[in-house]
Amino acid sequence: MTGPAGRVLLLEAERMRPVPSGSTARLIRQTIAILAQAMADRELAPRAPAAGKADRVEDYAWLRANNVGPDEAAARVGVSAGTGRRHEHEIKENPKC
Repeated sequence: MTGPAGRVLLLEAERMRPVPSGSTARLIRQTIAILAQAMADRELAPRAPAAGKADRVEDYAWLRANNVGPDEAAARVGVSAGTGRRHEHEIKENPKC
């Protein structure tokens, strides 16, 4: 088939052809997918840890005062369970936290 109709068919066939694995178009699609996944993960991630130790201790103390378990409170504040236990001692020594 020649003429405009033939060229249209060739262009459509070219568009429908699978993209080679190492092609630029495929790499762009993969990059977009990776960035979209990273953004989704960032939106679903827990809040960032508090900026300083005093803020973390204060946040931990507030969570513990509101009946949150020690391990979960430590995870929410962004510290390890051992650091959470150290925060427990600081809270007992200084109840103003």
